[in-house]
Amino acid sequence: MPTKIKMPLRSLNEAVIRELQEKYPEAEISVELHQGRNKAPMSEQHFWEAISLLDWNQEGDDDAVVEPAVAHLGLAKQ
Repeated sequence: MPTKIKMPLRSLNEAVIRELQEKYPEAEISVELHQGRNKAPMSEQHFWEAISLLDWNQEGDDDAVVEPAVAHLGLAKQ
């Protein structure tokens, strides 16, 4: 059964990494990101901006209806 070591990334420095390398020379490392923790939720204004972009003229083609809103939300991530 694998051993799991969990520590904040900010606590890693050269000495800690070197110590882990010496203790566990065959170990692999993975980094788990929790980006949502520090992001503010979408504002109500931004939500309604996206909703207003739904193209109801394309009713019957769900992808076409939401495409403008999805594009708008994609730009907001950048």
